[in-house]
Parts: sequence; structure tokens; C-alpha cells
Amino acid sequence: MTNKRMLRGIIAIAFLQNLAMTSAGGIIPVYLQTLGASELLVGISFAWFSLVRGLSSLGSGQITDRLGRRSLLSLSLAGFAGANLAYALAQNPVQITALRILQGLAAGLYWVVILCMVADASNPYERLRNMTIFNIFIAVSGIIANWMGGFIAEAISPRFVFLQSGLIFIASTAFALKFFREEQHKQRSKVAGKFSLKALLQVTSAVKLVSLLAGIGMVAETINSMGMSLYVYSMGGGYRDVGLIAGLIVASGLVCQLLAPTLKQKLGSRGIILMVYVINALFLLLLFWQRTLAAAYLLFPIIGGLFTLTNLTWLSLAQDAAVEGQIGVATGFYRGTLDLTNVVYYLAFGALSSRFTVAPMLPVAALVLLLLSLAAQRLAIEQQSVGPTPQLQQLTTGKRAL
Repeated sequence: MTNKRMLRGIIAIAFLQNLAMTSAGGIIPVYLQTLGASELLVGISFAWFSLVRGLSSLGSGQITDRLGRRSLLSLSLAGFAGANLAYALAQNPVQITALRILQGLAAGLYWVVILCMVADASNPYERLRNMTIFNIFIAVSGIIANWMGGFIAEAISPRFVFLQSGLIFIASTAFALKFFREEQHKQRSKVAGKFSLKALLQVTSAVKLVSLLAGIGMVAETINSMGMSLYVYSMGGGYRDVGLIAGLIVASGLVCQLLAPTLKQKLGSRGIILMVYVINALFLLLLFWQRTLAAAYLLFPIIGGLFTLTNLTWLSLAQDAAVEGQIGVATGFYRGTLDLTNVVYYLAFGALSSRFTVAPMLPVAALVLLLLSLAAQRLAIEQQSVGPTPQLQQLTTGKRAL
């Protein structure tokens, strides 16, 4: 049975964390450029963050299975607070890029811990349902945060946004220490065994396959988190436009998540993945062809909203494929793979955008999604209904495993 008290606390923390993180994170690409950064430096900043987050995610899974969740959650929130307060004091883009190390460490730890806590609070039959509820609250927070961050940055200053985020993280840290009890995870810690670097990669082949395919699909995340801001800025938009479009992306994601259970029943996991990748590839090509601010307002929210469907689907598949007592390791491997793949995308996107423009990168991303959809078409996801929630049973391609 779901631990409703724990789930409510998790959702409250996630709401505050995303409110602070998104309001500050959404303005970083444009803020870096206003400080004189090139597109390449913006790409390095995001790649650096993703690399650190990916490496810390790999280690965080096993650590949180051993040590429990509360102390690590509080540590990650404190790291976010330190990073954002330092952003407010930074004087140039190089300093902000360097400070992304601290934020990357905090993010890698936070997401593994919080996703494991959702799994801990849920029984297997309600895990996907509770994860959907969790993501809905994050989406609502993201809508508020993106609009709030864009308007405050333009009306007051970007530094004030970073300061505000730091204070929210401090309050979240205090709440986590007071609300959660570490004893809830003692049994799980015993199952995990001793910490080992080798064990970080010892996940099932199904988890590895899901993580790899999801990582390749993160090109859509690169477009949303970095490409959208640069695209809008190149079309004459400002902080307010970036914030409004980012808010619409999250709102679109909220609608898609509400439809996720129905779509999964009708299309299955593979059907959702194929649908999203093909449609997003077509919309990326349309963005490249149109190249207007109006097109950005219309198409980026659709692309980002559909991307949340695959993100939720891949995560559910990865956690279902984990062996008992190692959800943390599987979640860490999954998150780490996504971030390390993003390093390549951010560096390539930044380097090519600085040489050309942002727009030519869109058909390249579309090609990646189309190729991935061809690979996903061969993926057979056999499901068995266990209660109200389908559970992952096996990942194969035809007669042989990928």
C-alpha cells in the first residue's frame, strides 16, 4: 500500500525544488550570452553540468541504497542552495560555468534519491500512477517557475532570480530534515551490500538497453533546455519570451502526462515511444523551415510536452527491470546514462551553433530521432497486467537480445 504521508512530503519537496531550479535554470543560456558568452561556452556550461550530474548519478544510486534517503536528499538541496547563491554573486560567464560543477553534483544526487523515494513510498502496482502524480506536481511547479523566472529577470534582474532560488532551497533543506525519517530505509540499505565501483555497472541487460535508448533520445532535451533559449534569442526574443515558452512546454507536458495512462493502454510503451519520436522529428523540421518567434511559441511546447511521455515511459521501464533491492542502482545508472549522453549533445550543439546558427541543428536532431524510432520499432516490450499497472517483463528484439 502507498505510504501517503511520505508521498505527500516527497511531492512538497519536489514542488519547491523544481520551482527554484527551473526559475533559475531557464534564464541561464540567455544570461550567459548577455554576459558575453559565445554559443560554444553556453554549450560547454551545459555539457559540464551534464557530465558532473551523470557521474554523480551513477554513484548516487548505490550510495542511497546503502545509506538511506533523508541525509542525501538534504545534502543535495543544500548543494543547490550554495550553487544558486554563488550564481547571484558571479561576475562573468566563466565563473558561472565553473559553478555548474556544484549544481551538477547536487542534481545527480537529488534526482536519484527523490525518484527512489517515490518508488519506496509505492507498492509495485501503484508505482507508475504515483510517478505520474509526482510528475504532474512538478509540471505545475515548472509552469509557475518558468513564467516567474522570465518576468522577474526582466522586471528586476537575473541575479535576484538566483538569490530567490537559493533561499527556496534553504527552506526545502530544513523541511526535508524535519519531515523525513531515515529509519524508513534501513532494510533496503542492508540488501544493497558494500559499496563498489564495479557494482555501479552491474545492472540487468534490460536496464542497460532502456538507458541507452533513452539516452540517445535526450537530443530532444538538449533542444528544450539549451536550443530553445538560443533559438528565441536569435529571433529577437528576450527573457520574458523564453520564460513564457518554457512555461508552455511544461504545461504541454502536464497535459501529456494526464493522457499517459490512457495512451499506454491503447499504444503500449513501444507505441508511445515511436509516436513521440516521429512527431517530434517532423516538428523540428518545421521549426527549421519557419524560423520565426511565432513558430517557437507554437512548436517548442508541443515538442517538449511529447518528450515528457517518453521520459516517463523509459524511467518506468528501467525501474521495473531492476532486481529487488537495487532500484537505486538502476535509477542511478539510467539517470547517469542520460546525462553522459547529453554531454555529447551539448558540446556538439554549442560548437556547431557558434560556427553556424541554432536553426541548422534542428534537422540534425530530427534525423537522430528518426533513426532512434527505427531502432525502437524492433524493440519488443512484453507486458503482463499485474493489478492495475502493466509491469515490464522482458526486453528483446526479435529472437535475440539487443
